[in-house]
Amino acid sequence: KVGPVESGDKIASVIVGGSCNSNGTHLHFMITKNGAALNPFGYLKSIDHSNCSGSSCGSSDADSFNPSGDWSWPLPAPIKLTQGFGNTWAIRYTGVGRYYSFHDGIDFTGSTLIVRSAAKGDLVRGSYTLKGCRLPYVKVDLGDGLISLYLHVNY
Repeated sequence: KVGPVESGDKIASVIVGGSCNSNGTHLHFMITKNGAALNPFGYLKSIDHSNCSGSSCGSSDADSFNPSGDWSWPLPAPIKLTQGFGNTWAIRYTGVGRYYSFHDGIDFTGSTLIVRSAAKGDLVRGSYTLKGCRLPYVKVDLGDGLISLYLHVNY
């Protein structure tokens, strides 16, 4: 546990290039409630973006991009969505479907690599190891079992 953070405080930076379970620079952002993954779009507010989560940027087969909340985004605009939440285009049409059948967060890039807390809470730093790969993360405990989680980051 690091300590309290406010919405907008710098909490990490995105790893450049491939990192554990990934082949490119991006932030994997999750929201969980008592351990269950929730759609981050229900918490994040509208933002300037391009949706590149389908067969091409702006294609009609792209994953849903429908932010409806009031939280700030962890990366600044413009956002480039590369994978949405749930049963995504990548799961159905690329090799990632061999590794998971449900995407528990959203993957995106922004105009910088600086990651900021989307909401007020208590910052925790850690890492996990999966198949010989160590992946650092930061999370913000928002209380009442609600957590925002930021993967593919350095702190």
